[in-house]
Amino acid sequence: MATNLQTKQTTTLQAFSYQGVIPPPEMMERFKKLDPSLPERIVKMAEKSMDRADKELDILAQNMSRKQHEAETVRIAIEKGSKYDFRAQIIILVMVIIILGVSILLGLLGLSNIAYLVVAGGFATIMTAAIKGVSNKTK
Repeated sequence: MATNLQTKQTTTLQAFSYQGVIPPPEMMERFKKLDPSLPERIVKMAEKSMDRADKELDILAQNMSRKQHEAETVRIAIEKGSKYDFRAQIIILVMVIIILGVSILLGLLGLSNIAYLVVAGGFATIMTAAIKGVSNKTK
């Protein structure tokens, strides 16, 4: 019966994991047994990596502040533009009321031809100003 026994070879694997840039001290000791300069090289590599990450964070922070500044500038421009648009609308409304009032008064006085000219000229002026204002905004 002893002749039927077979010997089997077994292999055991052990896995290590860690978080961070530098391995734990036990692992560094094992690296040192492989190559005495390896732990020092690993530390230098980690320091370079940290320096690079710091520089990248600085660049990202500068870009963010630049983008925030640009966004704030756009917001202010839109806000000011809407105030000017509102003012222009009020001025146009006042001009239309004046033109209509003058033309009605002229019509009641029997000067209907002049009333037509006032209406046509007034609205032509308003339309010209509006078109020029739109074309200046697009430039």
